[in-house]
Amino acid sequence: MQRTIILGAGLSGSIMYAVLNGKALVLEKNPYQHQGHQAVLHFRNPLLGQLLDLPLQSIQVVKAIYYKGQHYTESNLFFNNMYSLKITSVLTDRSIGTLESGERWFMKDNVTINHIIAPDVNHYQCCMVALNNYGIMCQQGGKDITYPYDVLISTLPLPFLLQKLNMQIDWDFTAVPIFIARLTLPEEFSTVCQTLYYPDLDYSVYRATIDHQKVIMETLSKDNLDSQLQGMFTSFGLPLGLLMKIPNPIITEQAFGKIKPLPNDMCKAVLYELTTKYNIYSLGRFALWKNLRAEDIYQDALKIKKMIQYPISVQRYLLHKEVT
Repeated sequence: MQRTIILGAGLSGSIMYAVLNGKALVLEKNPYQHQGHQAVLHFRNPLLGQLLDLPLQSIQVVKAIYYKGQHYTESNLFFNNMYSLKITSVLTDRSIGTLESGERWFMKDNVTINHIIAPDVNHYQCCMVALNNYGIMCQQGGKDITYPYDVLISTLPLPFLLQKLNMQIDWDFTAVPIFIARLTLPEEFSTVCQTLYYPDLDYSVYRATIDHQKVIMETLSKDNLDSQLQGMFTSFGLPLGLLMKIPNPIITEQAFGKIKPLPNDMCKAVLYELTTKYNIYSLGRFALWKNLRAEDIYQDALKIKKMIQYPISVQRYLLHKEVT
């Protein structure tokens, strides 16, 4: 029987686990029910929520741009490029480029993404210390344990994985940490879902969302946080007196918040070597070192499931065709 291991129990790992119908072993360094994702998470397709057994609610999202004290309900190249440079240092198409209102699905409060991964048959607080094409060496509960595998699906940050394999590539992995402030509005105060984008390079906040009773502010710096929060409230037309009355925000840091994508040819070459040499498949934005939506990850997970059902020789042939 093929031994399949998934590294990571976050969103990507949970999607892969569900796509494989639980027929894989999950290794995760954090404790069970760790709240890893604190930024805004809206699904474009409710089927993904059903796959993950998440209680979702339908919402109508209204989006706009706030720049130099003005609101804009239509985007353009100027805003897209400035916003892209602000958060990734390169020009890419960003969500700010499309401001049309649309239906989305969001998770209810107090729901963790990785609840679908059963803790009694998988391993949490399991820290990988070494890796080769024979197995994964981990420290778990004060013990050294080796997990052999036939197929390894990694959701770990690509530079971390390459380091464990002693693989060197001529590229600086650039990532910018982000800080997420979450506030709770008074009960019954809000029934809306609104998002503002902030392309201004002089303002650390790049996106903020009112998600019913939650306000989620995403920023590149936690310096002058009070000033950032006041500016964000003002941009939404909320009274500053309200900010003074609600509990202090919960601040979390995401180390690999915004990443500078690898050149496409280099990325394909690295991923091809990982799969053909070590039978490692990469899934998710950190593992591929590119910005992805949850729906993109789901489609990639379906491809991986199909691929690993073939014999190794067929897998390598199909991979070679895809890369070339």
